[in-house]
Amino acid sequence: MRSFGMEKRNVDMIQYICRSLLLLLPFLLLLLEVSQCFAQESGANGPEPVTAQDRALGGATIYGEAQYDPELDALFQKAMEKRKKGDLEGAIEGFKAILARHPEFHRARLELAVAYYQARRFSEAITEAEEVLKDQTLPANVRVTVLAFLSQVKADSQVAQSRHNWRFPVEFGYLYDTNATAGPSSYVREGFEPLDERYTKKSDAGVVASAGVDHTYQTGKKIKIAGSEANLLWQSGLSAYYRAYIEEHDNNFSVYSVRTGPNLVVMRSWRANINFQYDYLRYGEDDLANYYYIVPSFTVHATDALEISTDLEFNRRDFIQDEDDGRDSIFLLGRLYARYTFPNGRVALSGGIELFTENADDDQFSNDGEAYFAGGTWRFYDRSDLFARVRRWYADYNDPPPGFDKARDENEWRITAGINHTFDENKGMLALWKVELKLVYTDLESNLDLYDYDRAETLFTLSRTF
Repeated sequence: MRSFGMEKRNVDMIQYICRSLLLLLPFLLLLLEVSQCFAQESGANGPEPVTAQDRALGGATIYGEAQYDPELDALFQKAMEKRKKGDLEGAIEGFKAILARHPEFHRARLELAVAYYQARRFSEAITEAEEVLKDQTLPANVRVTVLAFLSQVKADSQVAQSRHNWRFPVEFGYLYDTNATAGPSSYVREGFEPLDERYTKKSDAGVVASAGVDHTYQTGKKIKIAGSEANLLWQSGLSAYYRAYIEEHDNNFSVYSVRTGPNLVVMRSWRANINFQYDYLRYGEDDLANYYYIVPSFTVHATDALEISTDLEFNRRDFIQDEDDGRDSIFLLGRLYARYTFPNGRVALSGGIELFTENADDDQFSNDGEAYFAGGTWRFYDRSDLFARVRRWYADYNDPPPGFDKARDENEWRITAGINHTFDENKGMLALWKVELKLVYTDLESNLDLYDYDRAETLFTLSRTF
């Protein structure tokens, strides 16, 4: 019977994945259609402003000293289109062909520099940008933009030369939690013995801390995919997170992670990666679980302002304690989301959808559902941001837990809001540290009162990446 049950769950899982992919498809097509509309609107009155340099080089300065030439303009648009599609070598040849006929065409030379930069040919990008700066008639606003671009190229060139890039993020702070036990507000259940008071709602303060090591290896290799040359990187990392309460020690929580995986990047076009990760979890004083992940993801730059991403999560959850054996499961999740950054770069909005299913050894823990989320950030002052996020998820469980005659049916609201500020380089010991105040409110509603709970968490943290 157990074998038959497992086979049935596997069939159900396959059917759910197929339904999930079919559900995600229209959302993806809709977002692509929206991105095409953005692109058509931005290009309706002339060449699309693909870069900050494009916006600066407007009007008559596009051609420098060259007169408008329809044939030249057609060649320019063709080279721009190749670059937009990720055909950097084709774009480079196109811009070079234009400059061979019209070396005074500043716009083409600057776009050639951008194409070299995207192809990570930094020395050639620097040469072309410096050639543009030699023109003494260049407008002041254009000169400032080109200088900023040149500075970015030189900085990225120095990073690339090292091949190995190390980062060391750290964070620590104070926590106040109105429901450290994540328990129901009442420990009296109709028709049952009173719930042990240790598991009811209790507030507590505590500390949070995390630290990690991130490593990016620039392989220097390029892989040609669908006409685009993608740079191959390999990213790995270690991290540790710890949450400790002053009194409710049984609810302390820690996660230790290790991850690695390849990344393919076509600058300003798309990126893809597959991440392999292992998490070791502890709860209170006990070992809780081992989580094993495989997470492939893909992001496309639909326009300068709009990114569309999708990823899949395959997660094997193995619980360590004997009483948790029935919770061992395979968890699958598909996610589609988008991020739009407004032209001034100070405001960004994001949102998306998730579909998930979990198949556990004991069907009281098996569930499937969906989640929706949205958020935004606003840089209201130099190095200072306001942010807010909201997430709503629903989950239906297969079998009732012991003592109940119906399975759980749950939904949760999670609302996050906060403010942060990053100190600039001349603030002494506080230089580049980020201070953040964040509020997180969670409200889980269940058809079984025992599983209802709400909590409000206040976190004040300091963080920095070295």
